Amino acid sequence: MKKYILALVAVVMLAASASAGNVPILYQKLPQQSRTFVKKYWLEANLNLIYKTDFGYQVTLDNGVVVKFDRNGKWFNMTGFDALPTAMLPQGINNYMAQYYPDEIVLSVKRHSKGYDITVTKGLVMKFTLQGKFIRLD
Repeated sequence: MKKYILALVAVVMLAASASAGNVPILYQKLPQQSRTFVKKYWLEANLNLIYKTDFGYQVTLDNGVVVKFDRNGKWFNMTGFDALPTAMLPQGINNYMAQYYPDEIVLSVKRHSKGYDITVTKGLVMKFTLQGKFIRLD
């Protein structure tokens, strides 16, 4: 009986995931731009899950990093438990972080139409323009 319940729960979870727009896909189905991005910044990490979603794609790595890509394969959100790479960010963001928060680790980066939201280990969220100019601290 316990096996049937577990199987039923698994089926319901898969159905809910698929109905929410999350469809598992193979690495080869990920846009080339996304594959290049993952290889460049997480060479040592292994892919755990890749989903095609309502917004584009979501890649989960074995180190806990989750990267979201739009439908064209361009990243717009990264989160992790350890330091995220920042080389893909405008130099102004890296300069600001080095000058004012040299001991902080970047845990989340969101890129949107107006700029970047950077979350660091102290829970601080910094807002920057698309060009990397500091706007404010939330």
